[in-house]
Amino acid sequence: MYKKLIESIINQTERIIGPVAIMQAKKVNGLRITTRVAIKGDPQKILKELLKNYRLIIGDSALTIAKKGAESILKNNPKLKVPNELRQK
Repeated sequence: MYKKLIESIINQTERIIGPVAIMQAKKVNGLRITTRVAIKGDPQKILKELLKNYRLIIGDSALTIAKKGAESILKNNPKLKVPNELRQK
């Protein structure tokens, strides 16, 4: 489920800021992006680092974009452990 969540956040961010979203995601340790996303390691840690990278380049707007990308996945999987900032309204 984390893979879908991370893919959704990356895709949503890419729609807004373009290929820079992919470049930043590729910098995340444990996250491999080719034509698909692969996770190696702690998905919660990877998710936090991805959000941190996006915030570095586009500021707090990154959280708004990530929330939009994560919305349906979190709605269908409410027990998924994610950073609190993704759940806050």
